[in-house]
Amino acid sequence: MPARREPPTPPVVVIGHAREPGAAREGALEELKLRMRAEIERRDVLAAPARRVHDWLAVSRALDEAAPALARAEAIPAGKEWVVAFRVGGDAFDTALERVRAAGLRAPLRVACVPLAVVGGTREVYEVRELYGAVLRSALESHGLEPLATDEVYSALEQGVDLSAVAGARRFGRLAHADAIVSGSVQLVAGELVLEVTLRDARSGRLLGGFGGPVDPAGMASLARRHAIVLEKGLGVE
Repeated sequence: MPARREPPTPPVVVIGHAREPGAAREGALEELKLRMRAEIERRDVLAAPARRVHDWLAVSRALDEAAPALARAEAIPAGKEWVVAFRVGGDAFDTALERVRAAGLRAPLRVACVPLAVVGGTREVYEVRELYGAVLRSALESHGLEPLATDEVYSALEQGVDLSAVAGARRFGRLAHADAIVSGSVQLVAGELVLEVTLRDARSGRLLGGFGGPVDPAGMASLARRHAIVLEKGLGVE
């Protein structure tokens, strides 16, 4: 089945009016920036975490630079006011929008690596948990992601969030300013070490993937590095 294609962006018409010509132009520019930001936010909802804006201050700065180049119109008198009206073609709007979005993508993706829950574990199980978490965070960081500091993670967890629920994951994301959440558990089952790990989008709370099953404690470090690669693909990292 062919992939669904987005319909072409229609032309964007912007109008600004005020008592002074300069104020009318500023009003039109502000309206254009609002329209562009709203479209970025709409597209972000559909994007993978790695393809979403992480730095809205950078987006604001980029909008300040991009909007004037699109607003090619002079103020004209209309009764007691001045009016600035212009039309931006769909292709030009899209091109400018992608440049602005790119500015907001340069910040690293913030990933909360929540310490795995230990179910009835021994000292060795806790040591395996710590090793897995440390190697996973290091692997993600080496690939350009930003694992949250431990105190940031625990500060959000102390608010009583349920990471297994969509609403809880979204609340954790807001509290920790995280883009994604890695969580799960490790336990001994019939003498075997069993690992369960899930990846959630911290903005929507949606489950993006996961893996689990019996693991060899001696190979936990290499397993964590392989898991980091799988997690990155789930986040849309290219």
